[in-house]
Amino acid sequence: GISVRHVARIVVHKLDVSKGAWLKVDTLGDMVIFYDSCRGYGASLDALQLGLRKRDCIYFLMSDDKALYVYDMKR
Repeated sequence: GISVRHVARIVVHKLDVSKGAWLKVDTLGDMVIFYDSCRGYGASLDALQLGLRKRDCIYFLMSDDKALYVYDMKR
């Protein structure tokens, strides 16, 4: 069979502890997020410290797939 995978949109939020509220984030700046949807694990890291040229992105895995996908927050 054919499997089509398409991510139309990703929404990122950060917790503002002082307000006790989640705030929508439009940019990650020099940061990147690595997310493993299979394990439900994610981490935000400084792209420059990792030596990555592409920043303000989310790198992620999809279940039953060995590919690494990239979502650019500037889309």
